[in-house]
Amino acid sequence: MRHIFLLTTCMLMLVVVPKSLPAQEKFDLQNTNNHFYFSTTVEGAPTDIMLESGIPAMLVARSFYEENLKGTDLDFKPSVQPIRLFKNVYKIAYRAEGKIRVGNLIFDGPIYILDDFSGISLPIQYLKMKDSLKTYITLDFQEKTMMVSGQKPNTSGERFKLHIDKKSGFPIVHSVLDINSEEGNRKMKGDFIVDFGNPELLFLMQQHKEVAKALQDQHLQFIEVLDKETSERVAYVMMPESTTICGRKFEGKYIAVTELMPAIEQLGFLGVPFFTGSVTFDFAGGMMMVP
Repeated sequence: MRHIFLLTTCMLMLVVVPKSLPAQEKFDLQNTNNHFYFSTTVEGAPTDIMLESGIPAMLVARSFYEENLKGTDLDFKPSVQPIRLFKNVYKIAYRAEGKIRVGNLIFDGPIYILDDFSGISLPIQYLKMKDSLKTYITLDFQEKTMMVSGQKPNTSGERFKLHIDKKSGFPIVHSVLDINSEEGNRKMKGDFIVDFGNPELLFLMQQHKEVAKALQDQHLQFIEVLDKETSERVAYVMMPESTTICGRKFEGKYIAVTELMPAIEQLGFLGVPFFTGSVTFDFAGGMMMVP
């Protein structure tokens, strides 16, 4: 009888004790000048971070490095390499590759310390859960939240294959771009960088052969954009009647074209306006899920 009681007790314990779920971390997003920021800590130091994915490394102001990162185990090497962020060029003072604590998460990737730079910009494709083999990142730009979890969310909708470019570290999706205007239509096919630092729907690269052909097309009306200080051209823009990319149709959205980033090999950057609601990324699994 005693053996039966012990067996029953053990069975009850197996039923009552719940299976532990993977941890998750939730951040509120703040929209500042069409860029999204979240508050957390980096190596224990409180800071605000700009949400990014179209940059090759975590970009850190030298002042933050001197106060909070200089004494870490990361092996920072001096550098003289510049980095261009659209119109601005910064000097990389130090660079390292490795793991760094971001809240309860881990950033595992390249880190650049920049002179004459303020704040921190973080490419989310390098964020990982601390104690989980899988990492899923869900961004909701309507609710203005970012959820990082080790458990796959129950989302239904469109799934797009993506891959991480080996040279730049950018997340890439392949798509046909269909531009429709009163003057005519133009289709382009190529790779697009998913860029949460881009407030426009599309930012195309002038050096790409598909874009160069479109600029020569007299049926498409592009307008020059000049720098306010230097009066030099920084981009062309147009607003077609409709733009279709990744099977999604948009109306009244600007398309910009620039020649200021000649090192970019992809057709362009796919920006925040594409994600009208929430989006979940499984970067390691090569999947972007859009409800």
